[in-house]
Amino acid sequence: MRWIWFVIAAGAVFTPGCASAMSENRRAYILAHPHGWVEVEVTDQNVPKARPTKEDPNPTHPSTYCRIEIDIDEEPFLNEQVYPFGPVEPFRVESGFRFPVPIGAAQLELSYSGCDALPDDAAPLKASIPVIVYQEMVTPVHFDGTTAMTGSVYEDAVVTLEKIYNRLQQGRP
Repeated sequence: MRWIWFVIAAGAVFTPGCASAMSENRRAYILAHPHGWVEVEVTDQNVPKARPTKEDPNPTHPSTYCRIEIDIDEEPFLNEQVYPFGPVEPFRVESGFRFPVPIGAAQLELSYSGCDALPDDAAPLKASIPVIVYQEMVTPVHFDGTTAMTGSVYEDAVVTLEKIYNRLQQGRP
């Protein structure tokens, strides 16, 4: 019985997590200090079918390897796969990511690759935009497959223990 628990524990320790570029330690540090949120919405409506290969010379499905990477002030914050879908070409990607960011003005660099019919060695599509992150606010960024733009900042409506504690301290329900 001990061996079973050891194998389960070892598997839990060595199982890779998601591909997020930000470490859990960095995320915890950001969350422990004044921060806001960046929410990136990806809506690429023009994903072509996958490139022909020797094994599949006439593909009818989208690429299975689409990636988005986001750096803020040259620090990696996100590195994730996105998944195109749809019955026929053009396929589409509809996804999103939300992560904590230290407050203040910053430069967001977005890199998008693999969702095109270009050769594997083609440079990824890149977009760079300035963002301002406010404490306890969400800064939305919309990416349509070619262009990134910010939207109107809004209050973070997610209920946390910290927000409940602060409201109780202020005498509000």
